[in-house]
Amino acid sequence: MRFVLGWVALVCLFTATASMVGAQDLFAKDVYDGGCVLDISFEAPGKRFLTVGTNRKVYVWDLQTKKTLRTFSFSERPGFAAFSPSGKSIIVTVRAPKALRLPIELPKRVVDRLPVAQWRVVECDLASGMKKTICGAKTEEIPVGFNVKSETVVLYGARPAPFNETHYYLKIRTIKSTKELVRVWKQPFNVMAFSQDHTRVALLFGNGLIRIVDLQTEQVLFAFQLDANADSGLAFLPDGNRFVAISKEESQILFFGNIAKKKIEPSRRLLYSLVGINGVSKDGRFVAFRWQQRLVAWDFKAGQAKQFAGIHPARWDIIEFSPCNTFLMAADARGNLYQFKIPAHDR
Repeated sequence: MRFVLGWVALVCLFTATASMVGAQDLFAKDVYDGGCVLDISFEAPGKRFLTVGTNRKVYVWDLQTKKTLRTFSFSERPGFAAFSPSGKSIIVTVRAPKALRLPIELPKRVVDRLPVAQWRVVECDLASGMKKTICGAKTEEIPVGFNVKSETVVLYGARPAPFNETHYYLKIRTIKSTKELVRVWKQPFNVMAFSQDHTRVALLFGNGLIRIVDLQTEQVLFAFQLDANADSGLAFLPDGNRFVAISKEESQILFFGNIAKKKIEPSRRLLYSLVGINGVSKDGRFVAFRWQQRLVAWDFKAGQAKQFAGIHPARWDIIEFSPCNTFLMAADARGNLYQFKIPAHDR
């Protein structure tokens, strides 16, 4: 039965999906020597972009020459990276390995010498290549987001609670100060997404509950219950008022949420076995997904799915739209970078 449904969905895809006639170009091959690309971020003008890799290196690329302008290496694991507003440096969050947990209590003088998990926010100067730590702490919290303009980092952590429970929380940290816990929950969230200005965060819990939280007022703006296995994907649209989510049913559904109206807009039943939401265009027109080894995007203007790339030898991992919405950059599981041009009639 599952086999038959898979073939039915496959037929529906090619009958309902309009193929995008965009040119595909191999930008760079095996960028991280067998490793994977973890993140892609563009500079606002769109002439440069950066990539973060599993080999703990961050590359700054020139779009025209297809060459690296700078390489920054880290001893810790890099997470998020972005260009500073001036364009003269990049900001990178890094995290050391998890701290060693011991089942016995040791004297303080011994504990102080043990390895401690540490996160840092590092500013890397593009002219000199110098790196400078601008904030950080020796805690087991994980940086999950960073707003370059407000110089604010969002941390995700856990703490013990009564009755053998663990509470999970978000904390706001600026370069100069630390706020108290933003929100505390009794269960971890499987998927997290930030609005483009990092003032709102969307959380998808294991039971399928979606909560939209304002990081400034600490209030839950909107809550919606999906099915219990809805952990496929979640993303904000550029206006910060709408979001998209995928239910993880056998025949998946794409939901469109409107925070201001506090309602779910008309949904659309989609393809068979979608995986994640991998990118949103800067104008909010396209939302990119992975389907098996294809790269597909939902076109809000046309009201249908469009295919960016057909069957690919490796799965697509990271997808990022350019600031001008004329192309997107995608990285596959083998560390190859591809550039897809969006035709003028589809912009």
